Amino acid sequence: MDPADAAAHHVLGTLYYDAAGFSWWFRLFLQTWVRPPPEATYADAVRCFLRAEGVEPNRWKKNQLMLARAARRLGRIDEARKWTASALLLGVRSPEDAKAHADAVEMLAAISPGGRGSKEWKDACEGEQGAVEVLRRALRPLGEGGSVVRAMEDRPVESG
Repeated sequence: MDPADAAAHHVLGTLYYDAAGFSWWFRLFLQTWVRPPPEATYADAVRCFLRAEGVEPNRWKKNQLMLARAARRLGRIDEARKWTASALLLGVRSPEDAKAHADAVEMLAAISPGGRGSKEWKDACEGEQGAVEVLRRALRPLGEGGSVVRAMEDRPVESG
């Protein structure tokens, strides 16, 4: 694998993420009828997604969303919030980005204090200013001086 290929790192991270979530019975099925599934953990997935991000920072929403999902699975909620917020700050340039954006809004509402299932959170993310306010609220437990909060203030919101 080319170490300078962000897409390859992302695909490998997605494979690790999916394999880490296989149930015991699905693993048994694969081992019995197909082939042994890859041994993978969510930490392996995070490592690959971080490598992709290191090669091409802010390339696409999906990689940052997958980083947030894997961090959440590992119980790193603050890290998950940061990556979700970062993904929401990236512009929507493709149908995949639009899906990742919607998933990131849902995830941020789920992992933010008082945000789970709140229609207010989802509605607020429709407008640029509302999205920034939602992100500020979600990141408040991390401290107002956090780098993501500063990035939200300094970085213009990208549009399609």
